[in-house]
Amino acid sequence: MQNSYFTCSTFILASRLIFELYLEGFSATHIARVMMKHKIHGPAGGTSWTGNGVKRILTNEKHIGDLLLQKNYTIDFLTKKQKANEGELPQYYVEDDHEAIVSHEVFDKVQKLIEARKDGRSAYNTSKMFEGRIICGDCGRTYSKRVWHANQAHESIAWQCSGKYSKSCGKANCRTPSYHEKDLKFLVRDCINERITSDKDFTGEIEKKRHTFDRIGGMKEELRELNSRIARLEESGGKKVEIKRLRKDARKLHDDITQIQGEQSAFEIACIEIEKRKAPLRAFNKEAFTRFVDHMVTHDNRSFTTVFRDGSEVNIALDPMRGKRKRKQ
Repeated sequence: MQNSYFTCSTFILASRLIFELYLEGFSATHIARVMMKHKIHGPAGGTSWTGNGVKRILTNEKHIGDLLLQKNYTIDFLTKKQKANEGELPQYYVEDDHEAIVSHEVFDKVQKLIEARKDGRSAYNTSKMFEGRIICGDCGRTYSKRVWHANQAHESIAWQCSGKYSKSCGKANCRTPSYHEKDLKFLVRDCINERITSDKDFTGEIEKKRHTFDRIGGMKEELRELNSRIARLEESGGKKVEIKRLRKDARKLHDDITQIQGEQSAFEIACIEIEKRKAPLRAFNKEAFTRFVDHMVTHDNRSFTTVFRDGSEVNIALDPMRGKRKRKQ
């Protein structure tokens, strides 16, 4: 990663990474340690990060393209001393002031999670990292967590297809097996190690993934045309219903663009970090999983296809309910 936080692209990559890690279950303090470990420059220019600094980024409305004016005000014009505006003066909220870095959906999820953690309703759990990341190769649904032998000495956490026993899917139609969580962690470690130590040339897969982001340019042009159309209608006194509909379309397109840009940022980070990493993992590493792996697809022959964020794929077989793994030939 470039050691310049002040370049726009690096600022966007770092900010999106912070939001992503927080949603994955990382605390603000842990994120600060991650940023320092990888020598990512902060807003002040150095590589020193704090949990409070990360929280300020997570709660800053500028990341969704909005702007809150008069957050602070000057109480002494001679010393230039400022004070946080706690209602002494009016504040003004400006929407769509500039291009967003994260979508409104991601930003809102983070704000709700921050409040939940304040109330003690959302403690960090490694298992949350697997939610939505394991996909059944038979029916396309995601795997969900199950607690086996609850409140017993041999209680364990397992993952199975969420539609395995539902009427719409059914056991007969979904043949993918269930897996102990501890085995999934071994699998993730082995897949990452296979990816970073493999002699295979992944250039073709990476470039194919890179080209999927080419559509952003066309989407931005479409958004500009929509905004121009809205402006013309407002100036000419157009129908409010039509303007409202177009604004809704523009907001959705704006959020779609931001989401794809977030995926692009994750892709660029993964390309850099996977290339830099040379030493294989000795154990499961939640940070490596979050940054490297996009999702895993299970198959009925007891194998997994792990799709990395850079577009590369690794196939490894894992015996269910055991810990025996073997590379798929």
